[in-house]
Amino acid sequence: MSRPEFGDDERQIRPREEDSGRDPVAWLSAVFYYGLGQSLFLGLPALWMAFLAPVRRLQVVDATVVGMVFVPLVIAAGRLGLLGVVLGRFGHRWPTLGGTTLGVVGSYRVYLTRSTLLNATFMWVAYGTVWLSSWVEPFPWFWVASSIAVASTVAYPWLSTDSRRARLARLAFQLGGVGVLLAVVDLPSVVESGFVRYPAVLGLALLLVVLDALPLVADLRGRSRPPNP
Repeated sequence: MSRPEFGDDERQIRPREEDSGRDPVAWLSAVFYYGLGQSLFLGLPALWMAFLAPVRRLQVVDATVVGMVFVPLVIAAGRLGLLGVVLGRFGHRWPTLGGTTLGVVGSYRVYLTRSTLLNATFMWVAYGTVWLSSWVEPFPWFWVASSIAVASTVAYPWLSTDSRRARLARLAFQLGGVGVLLAVVDLPSVVESGFVRYPAVLGLALLLVVLDALPLVADLRGRSRPPNP
């Protein structure tokens, strides 16, 4: 008997009876256990760098806290099926993570992808908001940070797929988050100051991006090879 691939397990695609958008207990579980817990664990590298930002820490932390409110809310809404109308138009469903996911072949890559997406989201929210604020005065930082958090998280169902277009978009999103961080933080100065943990954690975040991009690299290399005669 063949082993099930991710998404084939009926337990994953069948919603639990108690998961209802009208049930306060389901909302609390989805927001705090699945949403916030997932963000704190899988998005830890980006959150660590945000709360220990070597420059403009107050602004970075403020934007990050906004992201930590809205990202779990969107994850909860997706998990409870409240985004079904929007996602259904594009042929996607919310990619839930749970205990059954860990028992499926290749589940580590599902968590790896979600981790890179969360890290990129918090980088965009924190450093993207601060970077934009340096160009516009007065700057509605709260609305910008919340909009980035909501828009990027709503895109997770598409960014999490295995199509080449989605993988390219995911890689661009991930590297863009690192780019806005480097636009705000002078990394060489941080290293010279002796705060080597900061670039080390950034290196960890980049390593996760590289690991997530390996299937894309293999796909592009396979397509570039000439066909066998």
